[in-house]
Amino acid sequence: MTALCRAGRLQIVQPSSSTKSLAEKMGCSLVTAAVLESRGGTEKDRDHFLGLDPVPEKSLIDCLDLGSGAPEAAERWKRLPALGKVLVYGDYDVDGVSSTTLAMEICREKARLVRYFIPHRHDQGYGLHESVLRKLLPMGWDTLFVVDCGSKDTGIISMAENAGLNVFVFDHHQPEEGMPFHSSVVNPHGQGGNAAGKALCATGVLWTWARKYGILPEKRLESMKDLAALATLADCMPLTQFNRLLVKRRDRTDEILSAAGTCETLFKAWIEPGITF
Repeated sequence: MTALCRAGRLQIVQPSSSTKSLAEKMGCSLVTAAVLESRGGTEKDRDHFLGLDPVPEKSLIDCLDLGSGAPEAAERWKRLPALGKVLVYGDYDVDGVSSTTLAMEICREKARLVRYFIPHRHDQGYGLHESVLRKLLPMGWDTLFVVDCGSKDTGIISMAENAGLNVFVFDHHQPEEGMPFHSSVVNPHGQGGNAAGKALCATGVLWTWARKYGILPEKRLESMKDLAALATLADCMPLTQFNRLLVKRRDRTDEILSAAGTCETLFKAWIEPGITF
């Protein structure tokens, strides 16, 4: 059904003199200037938003608080000499597949074997499923790495830990009201997370954690940043200063498309429910 808007309800807005002055000063279009005006804030805020007064990446990362689980996860990671056989449990949307891909790349540094599982959208649906995990656990995994889900699955995570697995969970979904996260969960929406951290998608949470705590060399992580950029855009996350830094570079089109191609490969492999690599 096509929505109709009567001509009498249209409001034609003419750019004000201040909008025109701002457009000339910033070297942007009238539309962009009008949007900037509507956001309010100071001239410095506008400069930050447009990247005209860039803040160093390290400073932005240092200001991000991923929650109380982040430093604990980093300490556990660094104490482990090896991860053994790793199962990455992800999700079927772009953020889920991007974070699955990123997790596999990060885990390869310390793992003997890395495989993944993405639940079928229709047959199993979103989340960490106890029935699925009970089928997977007997396959001899040493580490369970959960991305883009798991925050609400405290009992299932405890079951995996009781089975002797190292468990790491990276997510950005809201917790159940009044329910704390499991200690293995890294999620800015839990205790200690700040507004900048809460604006991250799951891939952003994982990438930032790895960078903030030196999980991998900066140069290695820089090559994986496009997965975070792709997921940030696809999950419609707010373009905060840090998220803009992730997605802004205009010369990265080919790299982001390459990241999308990697994710598409995972999608194609996932056509059959329950498939793992």
